[in-house]
This record gives sequence, C-alpha cells and structure tokens, in this order.
Amino acid sequence: MYIARAKQVICALFALLSLSVTLYSIVKFVLFVSTPSWSGKIDRVIKSSEWKQTIRTLFYNTIWLVLFILHHSFGKHESIKKFWEKIGFKNIERAVYNIVSSLILLQMVERWTIANKWTLWSFTIKEYSPVWYIYVLSHAVLWLIIFGGSLLMDLPEILGIKQVYYNVKGLNDPSLYKAIQHNRLLASIRHPSYIGFSLLFWITNLMSLDRFILATLLSLYMFVAWSPDLKDYEYQKQQLELKKLELRYDFKQK
Repeated sequence: MYIARAKQVICALFALLSLSVTLYSIVKFVLFVSTPSWSGKIDRVIKSSEWKQTIRTLFYNTIWLVLFILHHSFGKHESIKKFWEKIGFKNIERAVYNIVSSLILLQMVERWTIANKWTLWSFTIKEYSPVWYIYVLSHAVLWLIIFGGSLLMDLPEILGIKQVYYNVKGLNDPSLYKAIQHNRLLASIRHPSYIGFSLLFWITNLMSLDRFILATLLSLYMFVAWSPDLKDYEYQKQQLELKKLELRYDFKQK
C-alpha cells in the first residue's frame, strides 16, 4: 500500500516537472524562433572577419540541433517503453521523454550563437512599424494554429500528465480509451502543422547561416519523420468540427 502510494507521488512529481519544464522550454523556443532581429539587439553576434569562429559556432549549434532531433526520434523507441514498463513506471515514460527533450531544447536555445558572416537575406525591422506588426502577427497566428492542433490531439496526454492522473485513479493507460483513429494519428505525428512550423523557421528578417541550418534540418526532419495521410487529416478535421460544436454549446449554456 505504502509502496504504491510512494510510486504515485514520484510519478506525480515527474508529471509536474514535465509540465513546468515543457511549458518553459516552449516559451523560450517561441521567443527564440519568432523574435525579430534588428541592429543593436542581437546577442553574441560573430564578427564577419572571424570565419574560423563562425565555422566553430555552426558546428556547436548543429551538434545541439542533431542531439535534439536524435532524442526526439529515438526517445520513444519500443525498447525504452519496455524498460519503463519493466521497472513499474510505464505511466511516466512520456513525462520523462518530455523532460529530457525540453532540457536539450533549453540548452540549445541558451547556447545558440548567431553566425552572420554570410546571410541569405537581412533587413531591418523597426519596432511598431507596419512590417514589425505583420511579422509578429504572422508568427502569432502560426503558433496559435500549432497550439490549437495540440488541443485537438489531447494536450494533457502529450505533456505526460494524463497518464499519471489515470494511474492515480486506478484506470488503464489513456490510449486504451481513445479511438483507433486517434492513436493512429499520434503514431503518425506528435506535433501538428508541418506547414506552420516550416513557415516559422523560414519567416525571419535575418536568415543567417545558423538560422538556415536550423530551418533546413528541422524542415527535413519533419518531412521524413512525420507520416500523416488523408485518413489522419479527415480525423483531425472531424475533431475540429466537434470542438466547434462543443464550444458553441458551452457558450449557449452560459
């Protein structure tokens, strides 16, 4: 009895840690990707004459990026799932996966250095100018689309909270209560909107070499790793319509 309670407390702590670290890393990543660069406000910029340092900078940036991609790909391998199940902590597998991914992402963002020895394009955006508003609003809309898609895919389960909650309540894994189409969608794609993410990576006023590498690698990774098809699209479209009806009903009730 006491051992079971202790396990539940440990799992709950992991779930809370997953929630806090994941949300924090998402905020940092949103700012990292979507904050426009302008003269005088770029941190740790490499001088154009220091080409050796630029190559070194690109190398270290790429290492963190590849490390994030590798963990994102293999962190949910079947052998890892079996390991957590074997030691009796199957319900925190997703939470641990999120924690490790978030920590790698935070390290990448914190250690990332802009390498502007060569740029594909670069133009100044003045704060509160029409171009600045267009830039910020376009990024905000794309992030809202991604967040909305995550809600349709069951955000608490993606964050690893629902698995722990169900375990505390004595229920089975939440995936067992989901429709076959939902589990199929999660197997094909964990984060919605390939187009949204790709546009976010490429829409920038400073396409430096490091940003070009980040946009290229992550766009290619999503293209290769994600495998949704027409059935997944139809299912998520159906879920969107159901969510609209639910919101309309709630609004009328109030």
